[in-house]
Amino acid sequence: MVLAEGVERENQHAALQGCGIELAQGWLYGKPEAVESVLR
Repeated sequence: MVLAEGVERENQHAALQGCGIELAQGWLYGKPEAVESVLR
């Protein structure tokens, strides 16, 4: 599986979908958070 990193804009997301890439992370999906706040 491929994980795309650094997705910041809708056009990047669309390009990944067009290539069949299903996993991605980046500012488009949410800003970084401290591990402690996510695990609460």
